Amino acid sequence: MKPSFKKFMNYLIERTELSDKTIDCLHSLIFMTPQDKIIDARSISIFCDISIDSAYEIIKDLHQYGVIKIEEVPCNSCGSLIPISEIENNTCPECESLMYIKEKIYFKIEGILDFEMKQHLKRKDLIYRKAERLSDTWEENGFITYLIIDLVNSQKIQSQGDDEYNRFLELLREILTYKVLSQIKGEYFSLGEIGDAHKIAFTDPLDAIKAIEEFSKSIYKNEIFQTFTSINKKIELFPKFRAVVDILDKPVDNRGIVYSPRQVITTTLSGALDFNTIKLTRLFRLDAAADSDLDALDKCDITLWAFSDFLDKINFKYKDVQLKPIRAKKDDSIIASGNALFLGFKNGESCNL
Repeated sequence: MKPSFKKFMNYLIERTELSDKTIDCLHSLIFMTPQDKIIDARSISIFCDISIDSAYEIIKDLHQYGVIKIEEVPCNSCGSLIPISEIENNTCPECESLMYIKEKIYFKIEGILDFEMKQHLKRKDLIYRKAERLSDTWEENGFITYLIIDLVNSQKIQSQGDDEYNRFLELLREILTYKVLSQIKGEYFSLGEIGDAHKIAFTDPLDAIKAIEEFSKSIYKNEIFQTFTSINKKIELFPKFRAVVDILDKPVDNRGIVYSPRQVITTTLSGALDFNTIKLTRLFRLDAAADSDLDALDKCDITLWAFSDFLDKINFKYKDVQLKPIRAKKDDSIIASGNALFLGFKNGESCNL
């Protein structure tokens, strides 16, 4: 229920013995609580730094003045739910057993946030907990797999109009969520977007390949892409994607000291969660440096640069296969380097590149 501020003021007029500190505390607890909350004598005792006996009397008075409504109190002996007004001398009116109600009575408060904000905070909390669970698996296994999927020709596509471009990005989110990631059996965590690039972490490296295969199937079979008429008419390679994948080992600092993956969970400027590690920064740089290879995209719907650490984790056989060096430069200096295998996928199967 919504507590009555007017009745709270009437209560304070009568209860002159309450200190200013206790009044401020009760006001914050009853009227400034962000989310819905159950409040009992113990929580008031702790929050307001008063005895539990005093907190119990305050709850009864608040109920009597109509500020709050005390929920019915269960009897331990007969199980009946008894309204507080019917309990005299701590005795159950149904079975006449003694009821120890001092620490049992409570009331519910509706938080000051609206429903939409409460749902947003709930989702945010659930997302953070999922990131923590994946971090714990990362701690246990010693690594996770990080996949970045990027839209090719994104600037040209956006130039055809924001409405159609945004509708297209929304479709991609739906496909990744309901067609691709729903097929993954292991743990994964979608880390949001950087522009039109999607970031996903997996505990099983083979799930990253599975995701690429399922994504290429969805691109190939989904005729809805043809509804983006202005894009299809002017963009030759549409829709096409490029991806990079690598392993993130346990995070280390500049001194080489390993620490918990939970410590690298961070919130980006867009509000999404991500991990902040030296090796992930390296992967982003290599992603920017990797060639899109438009000739390959003419044959395939998505290309993938799979780096050597990832290939080792999936026990890839290097016989007769040569990895390509990727170098990221800044001011003629190499700031990141790695060796990767270049792969292509169409309709869930590898292309012959």
